[in-house]
Amino acid sequence: MIAGGIDAATDTTWFTNPQQLVDHGYRSIHEMTVQGKALTRAFYGRHAKYSYFSGCSTGGGQGFMETQRFADDYDGILAGAPSWRRTRLYATHVNSWRVTHDDPAANLPAATLALIGNAVVAKCDALDGVVDGVIENPMVCRWQPVELLCKSGQDPATCLNAAQVRAVEKLYQGPKNPRTGEQIFPGYMRGAEFSWGTVVGGGTVYSAGANPIRFAVKEDPNYDFNTFDFDADVDLLDSKLGVWNAENSDIRTFKKRGGKVIVYHGWADWAITPRNTLDYYHRLVSVFKQRHQSRRDAESEVAEFWRMFFIPGMGHCSGGPGTDQFDGITPLVDWVEKGKAPKRIEASHLTNGVVDKTRPLCAYPKQAVYTGQGDPNIAANFACRALRGGQDRDEPRPR
Repeated sequence: MIAGGIDAATDTTWFTNPQQLVDHGYRSIHEMTVQGKALTRAFYGRHAKYSYFSGCSTGGGQGFMETQRFADDYDGILAGAPSWRRTRLYATHVNSWRVTHDDPAANLPAATLALIGNAVVAKCDALDGVVDGVIENPMVCRWQPVELLCKSGQDPATCLNAAQVRAVEKLYQGPKNPRTGEQIFPGYMRGAEFSWGTVVGGGTVYSAGANPIRFAVKEDPNYDFNTFDFDADVDLLDSKLGVWNAENSDIRTFKKRGGKVIVYHGWADWAITPRNTLDYYHRLVSVFKQRHQSRRDAESEVAEFWRMFFIPGMGHCSGGPGTDQFDGITPLVDWVEKGKAPKRIEASHLTNGVVDKTRPLCAYPKQAVYTGQGDPNIAANFACRALRGGQDRDEPRPR
């Protein structure tokens, strides 16, 4: 089964139907799976030996939901850029627009986004040992927006004003509850700035988040997002659309029956920050840590059925300057059917349909590092090594 795409962007007719909200949240994929298996059995005269699911964005979240609610549906799940915490994602879309529009001076036009993106790449591109226009591991990138703050007499086209600096800082930080200080959703990674225009450059909030709020939560097609309350309205989002969230990190039943999961996420994702995927991973490890004396032992057990691959330079599900072309299904099948756990996946980048670069995608928490010998555009000349500076020390831990 294949599913994907940030949906709910244009179809608004079903937002107030409680059953359709449940169907969209989790029931429809399960029912599709049950019927698909029945058709397979009827046509071939026997049950399918293995079942696999692949999806990205909403589809990635659906894959997570399957592991949590219907552990028997699939043997292997390939989940890309999973929107497992959708209500909070919608609040993030509101935040991204508000921090760049509440003050007109904070607007970030396309030229300014390119200026920021180029500055980030210039500082952090070489950290993996090769300069190629792609940040391999943005978690160790320490570029700060204030580095572009305009100096007296400087051409404003070459720098950021104070309001823009504050706006960019807030985008990296992500929205917080103004009353409690709770992190509502993680912030964007450095390296995604080139594509921020979709969430900060429009005349209103990005439609994927705007329409669920307008039609399902506020029930007002003319709702003014300037009045959105990042305390009460976030709670309202959770209350009305929480059925869309795949938040349960106790998926021991899925593991026990032999299920395997490969998760992938672009480091330069502008729609769903990869920090959100890392957040779920921490929650998952915390569940398994209950039976271990150390986090390392818990991580080792999680790795028996769960592997993550972060794609440098890749945007939302595809695109960007990174190696966004790869086969995730074959490694998943090999893992499920042959017991061969994936450690690296070969990926490529295309220009005008022609491969011009290959790289290994390394299983987290490792990253690809140039060996210093041979063509840096060939994957064989890169090794998977532990993340520089430790793991994701900037990531929020489970609450």
